[in-house]
Amino acid sequence: MEIKFFGTGSGFNYKRANTSFWVRDGDYALLFDCGERTYHQIRKAEDDPNIIKDVFISHNHPDHSAGIPSLLLGLQIGRHGNPRKSPLTIHGPQDID
Repeated sequence: MEIKFFGTGSGFNYKRANTSFWVRDGDYALLFDCGERTYHQIRKAEDDPNIIKDVFISHNHPDHSAGIPSLLLGLQIGRHGNPRKSPLTIHGPQDID
């Protein structure tokens, strides 16, 4: 099992990517929070975002959730034109619309 942080910066820290990390076991990962640049950071680390099965958003602040659109777009386009085919479930507080 591996825990990897892709961002640890707050909403006011522009030198580090916003909050996100995953817990990975082989080809299965759970992503916790998805701040801006999360997809970019996953790709920069040369990890495969397609192994993410679920995303858990801790609370509705942009530094924890604003990366969801780019993650979804990146997965839809896929690397080398190979889009994701498996479903992705996003869990979060009730006030996330």
